[in-house]
Amino acid sequence: MSTIQALNDLAARVLGPGPAGGIRFHLRSGNVHEDGDWFSLEDGDPGQVVIAGNTGISLAAGLRWYLAYRMNISFDPVFLPSTHGALHGAATVADGPLPPVGERVLRQTPFTYRYALNYCTYSYSMAFWTWREYEPFLDWLALNGVNLVLDIVGQEEVVRRLLMRHGYTDEEVRRYLPGPAYLAWFHMVNLCGTGGPLPASWFVDRLELARRIHARMAAFGMEPVMPGFSGAVPADLPQHDPRARVLNLGDWFGITRPAMLEVGAEGTAADAYFSQMAHAYYDIQDDLFGGIARHYSVDPYHEGKPPAGVNIAQVYQAVQRAMLAHRPGATWVMQQWEGNVTDEKLASLVEPQRALVLDLHSEVQTEEGPTERAGVPWIWCELGNFGGRRGITGPLDVVARVPELPGRHPHLCGIGLTAEALEGSPAVFDLLFETAWHNAAVDVRGWLRAWCTRRYGAANEHAIAAWGSLLRGVLHAPRTPRDQEPVESVVCAVPSIDPPAKVSPVGHCDADYDPADVEHAMDEMRHAEDALGDTEAFRCDLIDIQCQMLTDRARSLQREMEHAYGAGDLDAYRDATARFLELIDQQDALLAGEERSRLARWTERARTVLPDIDGETERRFVLNALSQVTTWDMGGSATLMDYSNRQWNGLLSGYYRARWSVHIANRTAELEGRGPHPDPDWFAWGQAWVRRQASL
Repeated sequence: MSTIQALNDLAARVLGPGPAGGIRFHLRSGNVHEDGDWFSLEDGDPGQVVIAGNTGISLAAGLRWYLAYRMNISFDPVFLPSTHGALHGAATVADGPLPPVGERVLRQTPFTYRYALNYCTYSYSMAFWTWREYEPFLDWLALNGVNLVLDIVGQEEVVRRLLMRHGYTDEEVRRYLPGPAYLAWFHMVNLCGTGGPLPASWFVDRLELARRIHARMAAFGMEPVMPGFSGAVPADLPQHDPRARVLNLGDWFGITRPAMLEVGAEGTAADAYFSQMAHAYYDIQDDLFGGIARHYSVDPYHEGKPPAGVNIAQVYQAVQRAMLAHRPGATWVMQQWEGNVTDEKLASLVEPQRALVLDLHSEVQTEEGPTERAGVPWIWCELGNFGGRRGITGPLDVVARVPELPGRHPHLCGIGLTAEALEGSPAVFDLLFETAWHNAAVDVRGWLRAWCTRRYGAANEHAIAAWGSLLRGVLHAPRTPRDQEPVESVVCAVPSIDPPAKVSPVGHCDADYDPADVEHAMDEMRHAEDALGDTEAFRCDLIDIQCQMLTDRARSLQREMEHAYGAGDLDAYRDATARFLELIDQQDALLAGEERSRLARWTERARTVLPDIDGETERRFVLNALSQVTTWDMGGSATLMDYSNRQWNGLLSGYYRARWSVHIANRTAELEGRGPHPDPDWFAWGQAWVRRQASL
């Protein structure tokens, strides 16, 4: 498919075939200035709009600019999944003349790359996606100007074929690979086997899906970032191939990791074996996907230290040598996370300029020091959401200043979205990618006013005031490197007498904003409801704000419970706990009608991700889905329990409320003088709950 045809089809999917017929795309080689992607908008023949640009993605970004700033409408399949990408802000787009551009618009970006996705996103949000979800998402990426995308769909087939070349049976490989909800961490060398085995049909289905995704990406002009060869292998590889020497990595949060091949100096037997296996890996990947990759993601020893005696410089040299031997000019994409990218590692690279570093959590604290000192290109990334937890978050004021960054950082070459899940605030997502096309800091309040108007289809002062209130508080909250956004709800926490400081192992429940700002935002949205309540985007945002308000109220109620129990006041404890459970019921009912906030939607996707799925696979995939959002591990490690806590209909009532009810009954019995009533082992309790639900 030609680029112009791909853009015409995109416009037709977004606008409808009638209005889209008035858009004319012109792909022009060369740039406006010496470098930088660009697009322009201008009026053509009567009723026509001409969008020109130097790449397909530039043209798509130009279309998005026209939608936003001339048609005053938005496209959001991420936060409004029930529409599958339908326009919102305008109830319909009528056939007829398109709004004129007026004065010619010319926009250029200094950012070579506009990057998207975190490995975790593929599990926390996309584990059970099919083309039905991917097509509007790819459209959304294109419209936002994204030209570099992490792509791990179908990559487990590469691993399967590689290991079978080294003496493994198909069954052995499928036991080594994890289930769909855990593939992200397999590709980051954090775990293996969890939630598996995968059925044979999985490999066929995902390979076909990957090729379909690649075809669409290529038509738009997006580049995939595929997993490169890190040296990760099963611990028993020497039993299948005696030439192999492996290092045991131990565990990751109590979960068994794969092993890693030993790496020696160039020319040693260990180095030769690593190179041979890497060559086979890349050959298989090319055979399966057509040799389209030019960017490879590899992070040796991600979230862990190498075993004693490992020469990390030799490891990095071996990884890049093998990559460049297979594809000269390839770019190694690394994640800067928890100080993983160091001066030593970058200094050891064979070709430092063929590296690209993703600074994953830049909106909180950049770690660009090693990259700037080494002269290695890097990307400023907004993370914003951990584990798919619900909550409004994202420092809009920080994001708005992104256009100022290139002048301060000589080796900065892009911006990116690296959220662990597609959750958070739609305003942050929209502003982040738009900043690529601004040449100065964005006026946040002015931008937010325009954003509200096009999102809801009309200018409404109450809705604008609501977002202004959020901007003062939760969207302008101070952040520290310890923070994993968003603020968590105590409703999702393991029950305790003392107020939980956090739900997930590295989260936090304390608000770093004034809850009164959220209450005020809720009041303003209620005043806007009569005028805007029929708009799906408004209803979605109203529910998000209400959930944030309930998170704040739950925290206060839990403190009342603590005080009453500590005082031995049975009546006060009963009153506070009754209101606490009522709040959970209220939130569960609130979310029942919102598609993206229902546990049943998550499990139904797991049940239907494969055509003609058999009963055993269906149950295993549902176990994957339920375990990830509750106990996390499907084995014996409770360390990550509730990391991916979700405020979802069905999970609130069926899991969190049930857990708190057991705890409250035990505390009530103690206050009644019936002796100690210890709570159960909550990890075992959660696993039993998951098994019961998966059997329904």
